Amino acid sequence: MTRPTEPDRRRMRRFRLLALANAVTAFGSNLNMVALGLFAYQTTGSPLQTGAFMALRLGTGFVTGLFAGNTVSRIPYKTVIVGANLVQATAMLLLLMVPATGVALYVVAVLTGVAGTMAAVALRSAVPSIVGQENRVQANSLLVAGRSIALIAGFAASGIIIAGLDYLGVFAINIAAFCLAGLIVMFLNLGANQAPATERRWLASQATALRYIRDRPVVGGLIAIRTIIGIASATAGVAIPIYSSALDPQRPEAFMGQFWTVWAVGNIAMQIGVSRWARRTGRSVGTDVFIAAACVMSLASIVVFTGWALVLTLVAAAVTGAASGLAETAYQSRLQEAPDEQRGHLFGLSLTSENLGFAAGMLAAGTLLVALSPLVVVATVAVVAIVAAVGFRLSNRALSREPDRVEQPS
Repeated sequence: MTRPTEPDRRRMRRFRLLALANAVTAFGSNLNMVALGLFAYQTTGSPLQTGAFMALRLGTGFVTGLFAGNTVSRIPYKTVIVGANLVQATAMLLLLMVPATGVALYVVAVLTGVAGTMAAVALRSAVPSIVGQENRVQANSLLVAGRSIALIAGFAASGIIIAGLDYLGVFAINIAAFCLAGLIVMFLNLGANQAPATERRWLASQATALRYIRDRPVVGGLIAIRTIIGIASATAGVAIPIYSSALDPQRPEAFMGQFWTVWAVGNIAMQIGVSRWARRTGRSVGTDVFIAAACVMSLASIVVFTGWALVLTLVAAAVTGAASGLAETAYQSRLQEAPDEQRGHLFGLSLTSENLGFAAGMLAAGTLLVALSPLVVVATVAVVAIVAAVGFRLSNRALSREPDRVEQPS
């Protein structure tokens, strides 16, 4: 058993506050994800403009990922995270002060898309610098568990707040959440100072990430598999409301609420277990864990749509959430092995790829679900993800040489 040292304990105490701030931000993001979609539709009265608003928000995150690494490598992590929260608070304030129009909504979509991506790249890049490489698995588990709790709270609170306080109340709570998260981070001594970055043009910044992937093709394969998983996850996410409506046309929200609650509980339970295991053994979760978790997640998502007894369906939902959390922790921990000067660029490229996969999954699901059942669509994409993950593992000899832990430089 590896006993944490006093410096380790201090670093983890600081990081727990950072994880709390990230959970508060995630709560605000989940709350406005529900509210802004409904608000956009009621404001414009147009499904097309509502779709354009959601697509612009996602597309902005995709584009931001291309230059986020360059920005994060030059600006302190803390500044980026605090600034991102304040930008999102400003976006919500804009909706309170300016008459609701399509233009105002598009501005909000751009601001929240940019800020959310910047904060994600900065936070993922900062983890090893804050807690040390040896504690990054515990730190990643805290982040994922916090976001899962925020998912439950945000989705559960959105309907209650909208019904009781209208959209203005939602936006006011959003502002308070983002400001609170920013204040928590502002007063934290993270102890994460990047080495001064050399001036790089945008294309040169992308080349930094690509050179790292060229030297370590395993990482490129993991990013590709993560993108395919994003397609599968987005497909399942679009299919859930349709499947819920088919199960109970009178109360479609009932199954959706049960699914996401159980999914989040499974995710949180897995993060607690992984964190304790990592603290006890001092080991990391590697590439094989990521691939195995991706396969289990894909198989369990198929079971959710089979129409079996509710108990079995909810067990499958819990397994999906647990496997999803394990895959995310393993993925982030592996990419965080990159050196400080390359990590931000790598995570920027990774988030761009993830957003691309998520957008492709939403578009594919929206098209296919018109003619096919949710089970057929979800199962097809999930099988593709499993075949890609297993095929990558079997064909890539470099994976057999992947270390279980980070080698310390001499």
